[in-house]
Amino acid sequence: MGRKGNQTSDLEFKKADNSALLIWLSVVNMSYFIIGKNVVANYETIAYERLLCHSWCVTIRDRRGY
Repeated sequence: MGRKGNQTSDLEFKKADNSALLIWLSVVNMSYFIIGKNVVANYETIAYERLLCHSWCVTIRDRRGY
């Protein structure tokens, strides 16, 4: 009886642990978007645009055979 109870409580604990981890990750992501966007927004946008443009130009060059 006690063993079964321990197994179910372990399972419940694992479920709760996973949900807590997911909640924590979502909170971290939200706080990053709220705080980090203001701080790093300009740099990230420039870097992302450069990366996007670079990969786009490379694919065009590859298709043309330059």
